[in-house]
Amino acid sequence: MSNHLFIWLPQWALESCGTPPPAHIPAASHQFSGRREVITCVNPQATACGVKIGMNVADARVGCPALYLVSQDNSQLIKSLQNMHLLWAQFTPIFAVEQVHHGLFFGVYMNIRGCIPLFPDVQSLLARLSNNITQR
Repeated sequence: MSNHLFIWLPQWALESCGTPPPAHIPAASHQFSGRREVITCVNPQATACGVKIGMNVADARVGCPALYLVSQDNSQLIKSLQNMHLLWAQFTPIFAVEQVHHGLFFGVYMNIRGCIPLFPDVQSLLARLSNNITQR
Protein backbone atom coordinates (compact mmCIF):
# COMPACT_ATOMS: atom_id res chain seq x y z
CA MET A 1 0.00 0.00 0.00
CA SER A 2 1.31 3.43 -0.93
CA ASN A 3 1.57 6.22 1.59
CA HIS A 4 1.20 8.85 -1.10
CA LEU A 5 -1.77 10.10 -3.04
CA PHE A 6 -2.01 12.48 -5.98
CA ILE A 7 -5.44 13.94 -6.55
CA TRP A 8 -5.77 14.89 -10.20
CA LEU A 9 -8.48 17.46 -10.89
CA PRO A 10 -9.00 17.31 -14.67
CA GLN A 11 -11.87 19.82 -14.74
CA TRP A 12 -10.34 22.30 -12.26
CA ALA A 13 -9.81 25.07 -14.82
CA LEU A 14 -13.52 25.03 -15.71
CA GLU A 15 -14.90 24.34 -12.23
CA SER A 16 -12.98 27.09 -10.47
CA CYS A 17 -13.38 29.89 -13.00
CA GLY A 18 -15.49 32.84 -11.91
CA THR A 19 -18.62 31.74 -13.76
CA PRO A 20 -18.54 28.04 -14.64
CA PRO A 21 -20.18 27.26 -17.98
CA PRO A 22 -23.57 25.53 -17.97
CA ALA A 23 -23.16 21.75 -17.80
CA HIS A 24 -24.94 21.08 -21.11
CA ILE A 25 -22.73 23.40 -23.21
CA PRO A 26 -19.41 22.27 -24.75
CA ALA A 27 -16.75 24.20 -22.83
CA ALA A 28 -12.98 24.42 -22.67
CA SER A 29 -10.30 26.52 -21.06
CA HIS A 30 -7.43 27.91 -23.10
CA GLN A 31 -4.12 29.70 -22.70
CA PHE A 32 -1.20 30.81 -24.81
CA SER A 33 1.68 28.41 -25.28
CA GLY A 34 4.35 30.41 -27.05
CA ARG A 35 2.50 32.01 -29.94
CA ARG A 36 -0.20 29.35 -30.05
CA GLU A 37 -3.49 29.57 -28.22
CA VAL A 38 -4.26 26.02 -27.06
CA ILE A 39 -7.02 24.13 -25.30
CA THR A 40 -6.00 23.13 -21.77
CA CYS A 41 -9.16 21.60 -20.28
CA VAL A 42 -12.38 20.23 -21.80
CA ASN A 43 -15.71 19.12 -20.41
CA PRO A 44 -17.41 15.89 -21.63
CA GLN A 45 -19.65 17.78 -24.09
CA ALA A 46 -16.61 19.38 -25.76
CA THR A 47 -14.88 16.00 -25.89
CA ALA A 48 -17.94 14.58 -27.64
CA CYS A 49 -17.55 17.34 -30.27
CA GLY A 50 -13.94 16.27 -30.89
CA VAL A 51 -12.21 18.99 -28.87
CA LYS A 52 -8.98 17.74 -27.28
CA ILE A 53 -6.41 19.08 -24.83
CA GLY A 54 -3.48 20.60 -26.72
CA MET A 55 -5.60 21.45 -29.77
CA ASN A 56 -5.37 24.94 -31.29
CA VAL A 57 -8.34 27.08 -30.31
CA ALA A 58 -9.05 27.91 -33.97
CA ASP A 59 -9.23 24.21 -34.87
CA ALA A 60 -11.46 23.52 -31.86
CA ARG A 61 -13.88 26.27 -32.94
CA VAL A 62 -14.08 24.83 -36.45
CA GLY A 63 -15.09 21.43 -35.08
CA CYS A 64 -17.34 22.87 -32.37
CA PRO A 65 -18.70 26.34 -33.26
CA ALA A 66 -20.75 26.53 -30.02
CA LEU A 67 -17.63 26.02 -27.87
CA TYR A 68 -17.69 28.17 -24.71
CA LEU A 69 -14.13 29.30 -23.91
CA VAL A 70 -12.72 30.27 -20.53
CA SER A 71 -9.35 31.98 -20.31
CA GLN A 72 -7.10 29.98 -17.99
CA ASP A 73 -5.05 31.77 -15.34
CA ASN A 74 -2.62 29.23 -13.88
CA SER A 75 -1.63 31.37 -10.90
CA GLN A 76 -5.31 31.82 -9.97
CA LEU A 77 -5.94 28.08 -10.28
CA ILE A 78 -3.01 27.27 -8.00
CA LYS A 79 -4.16 29.91 -5.52
CA SER A 80 -7.67 28.46 -5.43
CA LEU A 81 -6.23 25.01 -4.63
CA GLN A 82 -4.01 26.50 -1.95
CA ASN A 83 -7.03 28.26 -0.44
CA MET A 84 -8.51 24.81 0.15
CA HIS A 85 -5.66 24.05 2.58
CA LEU A 86 -8.10 23.31 5.42
CA LEU A 87 -9.64 20.54 3.35
CA TRP A 88 -6.24 18.96 2.60
CA ALA A 89 -5.10 19.42 6.22
CA GLN A 90 -8.06 17.31 7.43
CA PHE A 91 -6.19 14.34 6.00
CA THR A 92 -2.54 15.28 6.33
CA PRO A 93 -0.29 18.18 7.31
CA ILE A 94 2.00 17.20 4.43
CA PHE A 95 0.53 18.23 1.08
CA ALA A 96 1.60 20.21 -1.97
CA VAL A 97 -0.42 21.83 -4.73
CA GLU A 98 0.97 20.90 -8.14
CA GLN A 99 0.79 22.22 -11.68
CA VAL A 100 2.10 19.75 -14.23
CA HIS A 101 2.89 20.17 -17.95
CA HIS A 102 2.51 23.95 -18.12
CA GLY A 103 -1.01 24.07 -16.71
CA LEU A 104 -2.50 21.04 -18.40
CA PHE A 105 -2.88 19.16 -15.13
CA PHE A 106 -3.65 20.45 -11.64
CA GLY A 107 -3.81 18.50 -8.45
CA VAL A 108 -2.68 17.95 -4.90
CA TYR A 109 0.02 15.61 -3.67
CA MET A 110 -0.72 14.22 -0.20
CA ASN A 111 1.27 12.08 2.20
CA ILE A 112 -1.56 10.00 3.72
CA ARG A 113 0.55 7.71 5.86
CA GLY A 114 -0.78 9.08 9.15
CA CYS A 115 -4.46 9.02 8.22
CA ILE A 116 -4.65 5.53 6.68
CA PRO A 117 -5.23 3.86 10.09
CA LEU A 118 -8.20 6.19 10.72
CA PHE A 119 -10.24 4.59 7.94
CA PRO A 120 -11.37 0.97 7.52
CA ASP A 121 -9.82 0.87 4.03
CA VAL A 122 -8.37 3.13 1.35
CA GLN A 123 -11.68 3.25 -0.55
CA SER A 124 -13.33 4.80 2.53
CA LEU A 125 -10.59 7.43 2.72
CA LEU A 126 -10.98 8.23 -0.99
CA ALA A 127 -14.77 8.41 -0.70
CA ARG A 128 -14.52 10.87 2.21
CA LEU A 129 -11.97 12.98 0.37
CA SER A 130 -14.06 12.99 -2.81
CA ASN A 131 -17.14 13.99 -0.84
CA ASN A 132 -15.28 16.84 0.85
CA ILE A 133 -13.95 18.14 -2.49
CA THR A 134 -17.44 18.01 -4.02
CA GLN A 135 -18.91 19.98 -1.11
CA ARG A 136 -16.24 22.71 -1.19
